[in-house]
Amino acid sequence: MTNLNYNNIAVFSISGIGNTIFAVPMLRLLRQNYPDAKITLFVRFKAAKDLFGSCPYVDEINIVDYSIVKGLINKFLLIFNLRRRKYDLNITAFPSEKREKNFFSYLIGAPVRVSHKYEKEKIADLGFLQTIRISVDTTLHDLDQNLLLLQALGINITHADRRLKVWIPKDDEMFALDYLKKLLGEQKREEKIVIGFHAGSSDEFGMLHKRWGIHNFARLADMIINKYDAEVLLFGGPEEKDLKYGIAQLMKHSPVIVEKTSIQKDAALIKNCDLFVSNDSGNMNLALALGVKTIGLFGPVDSVRADLKNDKHKVIKSSVPCSPCWSIANISEPLICTQSEVICMKQITVEKVFIAVQEFLSELDKTPAFKMIERKNKVLM
Repeated sequence: MTNLNYNNIAVFSISGIGNTIFAVPMLRLLRQNYPDAKITLFVRFKAAKDLFGSCPYVDEINIVDYSIVKGLINKFLLIFNLRRRKYDLNITAFPSEKREKNFFSYLIGAPVRVSHKYEKEKIADLGFLQTIRISVDTTLHDLDQNLLLLQALGINITHADRRLKVWIPKDDEMFALDYLKKLLGEQKREEKIVIGFHAGSSDEFGMLHKRWGIHNFARLADMIINKYDAEVLLFGGPEEKDLKYGIAQLMKHSPVIVEKTSIQKDAALIKNCDLFVSNDSGNMNLALALGVKTIGLFGPVDSVRADLKNDKHKVIKSSVPCSPCWSIANISEPLICTQSEVICMKQITVEKVFIAVQEFLSELDKTPAFKMIERKNKVLM
């Protein structure tokens, strides 16, 4: 057990937005055990900072990515300014496999540095620079990997609150309500089924292989609209515009193309969906954090890391022998498919996903309107 008198704590969560969302239970428990400490959260993306802007578990949020800071002088200034803050504890959230994270953690000068130890790692990964290392458990969800870091500090994690959460400003909550009012017109919200789709994923590290085909999303959307007369909202960032419009062009009916405004507005809209269907992505994790019933599509990536195993999350994957090919065991390497095509995603059938959709929608206290209406393409700002 280490010294528990920490007054200035730095938490690094400088991976994807979804990874930061999975750090919430750790941050909550950290605050409960150190109510008077100053806790600073470091994230990689502005979107993550925006979603955590009102988080009561941290005192400050900074955007930092040491690996993209250009120039030796700028790197030195970044480290110098952080060292001046004299952190006495640094926690690097899962995943922490990259040498940039380990080196960054070491350079800011906290005497106690807590992180994970991977079964397959190299000296060049610099994991040895951490002072306390917890072996990764490949059977656990990412949020539980993070909680184990606190256990190493002597904190009891047995009854930790595992709920995920993000913080949406009230103005953005109102935006979503006005958006839906404009979309639905005279129809009452409680009588209309609204479903969100996200066909994208990160384009880094080979993660394009995680995407289900847009023709599948298009066909699924048409099947849902045919049966439930639902509104299907297509989400995605500016870099995923072609995906959204590609789905719309392939559909017989017209979806709603949600143009990117801000991550908070997207979150507010997702929160108002009855169901969210998504590839393994930050948006999928965002929907889970908002308590929305979510269907996650998995192929090359191990679903254990993201499957909450509760009644609001259904994981769909194929039974291809080579899947998953990218897991904690080789997390430090890019995702490379050795097949001629990504068969694990291709073999997820539309029919299988539609069954899961119907199972979730059967739980809704709504009467679907079976009478179809003529639609025009909708793009709402």
